[in-house]
Amino acid sequence: MAKGFVLSLDAAFAVIILIVFLMAFSFLSSQAYNDSYPTLVLKKQSGDLLTILEKSGELALANGTQINNTVNATLPTSIAWNMTIEYYNYSSGFVLDNTISIARPDSVTEDIVANEMKFVTFQNNSIRYYGIARLTIWAK
Repeated sequence: MAKGFVLSLDAAFAVIILIVFLMAFSFLSSQAYNDSYPTLVLKKQSGDLLTILEKSGELALANGTQINNTVNATLPTSIAWNMTIEYYNYSSGFVLDNTISIARPDSVTEDIVANEMKFVTFQNNSIRYYGIARLTIWAK
């Protein structure tokens, strides 16, 4: 009788240890999961903002102050950003003509999203500039 009781007690301890191990493994693996939702929201916001700047014609104007005001008015204050816009002429190759660098800086966090848009500006039905707008945004 004592032998059967010890084996049952040993099996119960093994099951308890197995359950504790599985619970610890489950808890630790759930902590390692990185939520991609904030990054996805930032990616959508940066893409939408570049589209707004391109569709409104502000990228074509190459006015850094106006672009800065639009970006600050569009993004919430909890979002820091950095933008570089390069304007190229084409004459036997692409030649950099103008660069605009604007920002609302703050300390960088883990969730950083970079987005890029290529665009063309026209003047009198001919191409004036080929451009690349690079926007980096992050939550403060």
